[in-house]
Amino acid sequence: MQNLFPAQARTLSRRCQPIPAWAPNLEERPMRHSFPPLNRTIARRARAARGRRLSVERLEGRELLTAVSVSDASAMEGNRAMKLIDTFVAPFSGGLQNARGMDYGPDGNLYVSVEGDGTDPTVLGRVNRYDGVTGAFLGVFASDPTMSGAKDVEFGPDGNLYVPNNLGNNVYRFDGTTGASMGVFIPSGSGGLNVPRSLIFGPDGNGDGYKDVYITSGATDSVLRYDGLTGAFLGAFVPPGGGGLNDPTALVFGPDGDLYVGSGAHSDYYNSILRYDGKTGAFKQVFVPAGSGGLTLAPTAGVIFGPDVSGDGALDLYVSNGAVNEVLIYNGVNGSYVEKFIPPGMGGLHDPKALLFDRDSNFLVVSNHEETNPRYSSILRFGPSSQGAFTVRLDAASSSPVTVEYATASGTALADSDFTAASSTLTFAPGVTTRTVFVRTVNDSQAEANETFTLNLSNPFGASIADGQGVGTVRDDDATTFYVVNDASGGDRTYEYGTLGSDVEHYTLNTGNTAPRGAASTAAGTTVWVVDANKKVYVYNTSGGLLGSWTAGTLASNATIEGIATNGTDVWIVDGKQDKVFRYAGAATRTSGSQNAAGSFRLNSGNADPKDLVTDGASIWVVNDSTTDKVFKYSLTGSLLGSWTMTGAGSSPTGITLDPTGGGALWTVDAGTDHVYQFDNARGLTSGSLSPSMSFALAAGNTNPQGIADPPAPGPPRMAASAGISHPPGHPAAHHRWAIPGPPASTSPPSSRPWIAASISTPGPQIPPLIALMPSTGPDFTPPAPERFHAGTKRARIAIRI
Repeated sequence: MQNLFPAQARTLSRRCQPIPAWAPNLEERPMRHSFPPLNRTIARRARAARGRRLSVERLEGRELLTAVSVSDASAMEGNRAMKLIDTFVAPFSGGLQNARGMDYGPDGNLYVSVEGDGTDPTVLGRVNRYDGVTGAFLGVFASDPTMSGAKDVEFGPDGNLYVPNNLGNNVYRFDGTTGASMGVFIPSGSGGLNVPRSLIFGPDGNGDGYKDVYITSGATDSVLRYDGLTGAFLGAFVPPGGGGLNDPTALVFGPDGDLYVGSGAHSDYYNSILRYDGKTGAFKQVFVPAGSGGLTLAPTAGVIFGPDVSGDGALDLYVSNGAVNEVLIYNGVNGSYVEKFIPPGMGGLHDPKALLFDRDSNFLVVSNHEETNPRYSSILRFGPSSQGAFTVRLDAASSSPVTVEYATASGTALADSDFTAASSTLTFAPGVTTRTVFVRTVNDSQAEANETFTLNLSNPFGASIADGQGVGTVRDDDATTFYVVNDASGGDRTYEYGTLGSDVEHYTLNTGNTAPRGAASTAAGTTVWVVDANKKVYVYNTSGGLLGSWTAGTLASNATIEGIATNGTDVWIVDGKQDKVFRYAGAATRTSGSQNAAGSFRLNSGNADPKDLVTDGASIWVVNDSTTDKVFKYSLTGSLLGSWTMTGAGSSPTGITLDPTGGGALWTVDAGTDHVYQFDNARGLTSGSLSPSMSFALAAGNTNPQGIADPPAPGPPRMAASAGISHPPGHPAAHHRWAIPGPPASTSPPSSRPWIAASISTPGPQIPPLIALMPSTGPDFTPPAPERFHAGTKRARIAIRI
């Protein structure tokens, strides 16, 4: 070795803060030995630096390896409801502010327009470029010292980039490869162009064989057309006010060839989507009326056609609803309202602008944050709840590319039956620290318990593996998932909902249970407890049958009962009058009589309007309805562990629940919006704020929800195997790899493996007529001849050689 740290190669890790004063002297100390002496020298110097950390990235051309790990993930089979995957482009990344339009370029990267500031001439319009896979900022791609604004972005048939300048009333063109300015393409005011917003290439109107340019001109209430080669004005495609067009914003050509235009940008939020003949510009109809589905403001670049949701086989229309912070879907054929694609505020969505589907069919939305100056922007990525999103992460950025292979493996969830197998190689470009692997689930009609599979990392290059296995959990969508109790004059009921929010069935509560104030369930999923304002706890089975009731003692005469929770042993009740939680020891088995509380604790002073509570047996969460709705987390003894604010989830929470079998999510039900909201990874949260990742609307009659419970989905009848086995001395047991659950298999040589008799049983005659045992991997046992089960048979014995 030459000097220990050659000047031209020495790189100190960014984690070295501050650099010890002795570090420069290390360059002058010759060293002929390899790493052990080097490590001792560094350790000795580090101790002398009194605990300050020194991390070296490069030593004589060698880079210390970063570590790669993979997260767990969960998915709901068949659930197309959207959830937040991540913030694809971080707020203010690359100075992203007042963002409006976005488009994928020919290189696969993402291009986003940054609108200039009309009040500050030093803040000009520009176009930023971001990595199309990772969202990392790659630099300012296009700018011009005379381009004051940038409202939209569109790559033309020639591969170049076109940007309407809303502040200069012109259109600029940039080289699509280098980003170099090619100057003004459409001059200021050409054809009356005034406040250009959205731009799109469309049908050739002048017969030159090249697509023309169509632009909304906001101040003239028109859509103008220009030659796609020269930029020459060809005429008003939609004349001023045509069909009632007013201050147009977005425009898009539909799959039918017609032109769809957002109308009413600044008309007291009186927006609509108008439809025009794609060849002549003649007005056809008001495709989406103002107010349909709550539509108030369809902004620039906020109207696109996308996947069919309405089920008629045609593409549907997706519209940003800027004033309500949501994205709506309309039928692509008749314009009727379909649903909220992204509910209000999900994932922190605010003032959404441009919309785009990515290469994985996930959904990108430009989000502009609160009314600050400048308005910081980000790009949020949403995806269906039916896919698992595994985050693969480096613990530190590398200065050279890092690769790692990944592959899924079956567990209780089986490839092709429960999920789609996936395998490939991930590449981390220099500076990139996260990548996402998406695994889609397979929908079926069976009611099943949660199942799992794994995503495994292997063969890293440029990194070591710190945590190479992520567990994917597949939640079932076919069984009852939520119980919501309703307090209504027309009859108090328990409504049951499937995982996707489908209305499964409802049961009328007992005649004495007239004012339900909360519901609870456990991991067993066989019982539902409903507490009433009359201080009684009613116990029901999952079919709505009353198992009994008991009176909760110790409560004050003026107690205001607001919720109930249980861990399967004890029961907790919250009193909103005293702001206290009372514990009833062992009361989960009680179905009659009365019982006094064994203890209680007072809620935090900020938790003065409690509405419900839930427990996992280790902590208690209490949802609070106040000016700022919060969730407070306590220990079982009442010590406050923290709290966090709910955003974008209504304003009248009346219930909270969790999955008693595990997972990190919490759910709330809101009596103002009549929705259930899901908050991912909320169990561990003790500060900050969180927006729901998904939501669903309650049934038409469920208009006064007062509590929610989340029993686990029961599995279908499953065969169970049981047997005894003795292993030869010196040969320990190993995990079995049977398709049917069974005892551990021996690791002894085949000639000495014992026989076992497995008793295969089922609760009823639903088992198939022919059962064949097959190993899932490798020759772990000798399968016997298939055993035939006759109709009504419930038990058989099968000898298996292992």
